Amino acid sequence: MSISGPGAVGGKQYANAYPLHVCKTVYEGWRAVTSAKRACIFSRSSFAGNQRFGVMNWNGDIGADWGWFGKSIRAGLNFGMAGMPYWTTDIGGFFRPGNSYSDANYNELLTRWIEYGAFCPLFRLHGYETNTEIWNFTTATQNAL
Repeated sequence: MSISGPGAVGGKQYANAYPLHVCKTVYEGWRAVTSAKRACIFSRSSFAGNQRFGVMNWNGDIGADWGWFGKSIRAGLNFGMAGMPYWTTDIGGFFRPGNSYSDANYNELLTRWIEYGAFCPLFRLHGYETNTEIWNFTTATQNAL
């Protein structure tokens, strides 16, 4: 059997289902330990049916700009329509600009992203090598929030 070329059998057709099996394995491991508590798995990857394993998704480590913000809104809507009830994003982007605390344009983006995040089932203000507490940002941003 060929592993390349037309009609090849390989792993591509199964790659997208990988998160389903990973989350199922974690869920089953949790259930083997206790049934007294709900399983809660936080994952950046998903596949149809993951919601039955207590999976909460976020869109991974994204950039901090208006483009990523727009993509996050669309992704969240699609997750909801696909029956995945728990969705979130790294509010404000994971990879933030070095001047994120004082940059007026970034502070506007952060304010709008927090407004969006307030309507998500999970609220997660998170970022790489940054302090995400509100008091780190401009006074105008603090007042708006």
